Amino acid sequence: MSRPQHSRRVYGPPRFLSFKPAGIPRRKLNPVSLRVDEFEAMRLTDYEGLDHRDAAAEMGISPATFSRVLKSARFSLMQAIIDGQGFDIEGGTIDFVHTLRRCSACGDEEMMQLKSEITSGRTDALFCRRCGSGEVEDLVESLEGRKETHRKGDTQNS
Repeated sequence: MSRPQHSRRVYGPPRFLSFKPAGIPRRKLNPVSLRVDEFEAMRLTDYEGLDHRDAAAEMGISPATFSRVLKSARFSLMQAIIDGQGFDIEGGTIDFVHTLRRCSACGDEEMMQLKSEITSGRTDALFCRRCGSGEVEDLVESLEGRKETHRKGDTQNS
């Protein structure tokens, strides 16, 4: 039996959870799965420009583990591109620091600190700050509904 995976700290959820090649219907694709921690590793190194040691510290994992996660992420992404498949971002044992709220009515997005929102019992987060609509999606909650994504402290972690 393998060791349980330690939670990886992620700044916030990805803004988009799936991508596909143009001109190919989704039903004809066999999308590659990219875990949230793999996405975060690529974001920190390839987008933010952090070196492996600093990026590993941001995620709360060792540099060796970070390198393995990044290698896996890059392989999955290249597999999707080379094979002409889409990819879905899902899964992982994640400790989110922030959540992203997106209004379906007007498209406004707001990054919010996760722990302070929970402890303060904010109710204004249920409504869009821009248009007042109640059609606000919490992307962390959306990710948790996808395959094998857990927040740190969930009883489902294994």
